Amino acid sequence: MDEIYKGDQGYRQAAGKIARLGVENLSNNELIAAIIGRGISGRDVNAISADIEKLLKEKRGRPSYNEFLEINGIGTTKASQMVAAFELARRYSGGSTYND
Repeated sequence: MDEIYKGDQGYRQAAGKIARLGVENLSNNELIAAIIGRGISGRDVNAISADIEKLLKEKRGRPSYNEFLEINGIGTTKASQMVAAFELARRYSGGSTYND
């Protein structure tokens, strides 16, 4: 049996919930946890997700790469994943034209 890193539990719960109930039934915090995947030593994915959700509310869903980096537990890779996910969502939601 795989050993579960404590920081992964929130992600695993969110991923399992997506499979069982569908993505539309997750909270914003759970959706963020599913995107970022895991926490860091001393800071689990749910705590980091809560900080990201707060930032999203403050910035009205348009935080910058550098603003993500200010969150404890978010490094360059996760900040890149978050801004890429939001940009992709914006493009497909009609917020702008996009290229293949």
